[in-house]
Amino acid sequence: MRRMDTGVAGGVFERKVPGRGLREAVYGIVSLIMAAAIVLGFVLVVNGQTDRKQMEKDMYLKSRTAEYKSLVREYLEEESFHNAGVTLTYVTGEEDTRVYSVKLHHKRFASLSDIEKSYIEKDIEDMGFSCEGCSFEVILEQ
Repeated sequence: MRRMDTGVAGGVFERKVPGRGLREAVYGIVSLIMAAAIVLGFVLVVNGQTDRKQMEKDMYLKSRTAEYKSLVREYLEEESFHNAGVTLTYVTGEEDTRVYSVKLHHKRFASLSDIEKSYIEKDIEDMGFSCEGCSFEVILEQ
């Protein structure tokens, strides 16, 4: 707060209240810290929600992947490919796309015709779960 005094000649002189500049500086710093804390809190909340949604999606896909792998093993057993090896991997691309590769290992695959192999590949691809941005490729190996 400033008080005004008039001098002898009628001029106006300012008289400063001691400590006023320091008080304004402290209020300014405290205001900036509070604003930064509010912005940081908002960013952390939004980021936490995004992470939670991604984690839920990853858990869903992990369970679906395990189910798919079990279905593939059952199919191979029913088709008399006992103890076939099943390797399921995926690559995540841009825009959250996934390409799943299903590699199947069995010594009998070498004796199959190309038509028989294509039927097996098609059947296993069709077993794939529906997921936005997901695709499946099946590879038969000896």
